Amino acid sequence: MAVERKIALLIETSRRYGRGLLTGVASYARLRSDWNLLHQEQALVETIPPWFKDWNGDGILARIETMEVAEAVLERGLPVVDLRSRFRIAGLASVDTDPVAAAELALEHLLERGVNRVAVCGYPSGDFSE
Repeated sequence: MAVERKIALLIETSRRYGRGLLTGVASYARLRSDWNLLHQEQALVETIPPWFKDWNGDGILARIETMEVAEAVLERGLPVVDLRSRFRIAGLASVDTDPVAAAELALEHLLERGVNRVAVCGYPSGDFSE
């Protein structure tokens, strides 16, 4: 029998994207009998939940919005994956989108369907957090 892994999910439920991440993690965890997930409903900009300080776990999946949260998860010395990628912190694994690849995929899709005029509207800074 596999050793049970306790995974903390510091992922907000206040936004659709966060809820989608939780759905994906739950789908993956159902395929594994050795994952024990701990999650508490929260907003994107929140501090670390009170239970986290004394939590005895094996890894953390988090959407890190503040340096306070980044420091708190790194202090634990556990494997962490940041699902927000707002900060680039040495030693912190993160998941991010590739905007060029996404744009190329979207353009290819439109061209295949006969669309030959395309306009783009976006944030020049690349900051989509607003």
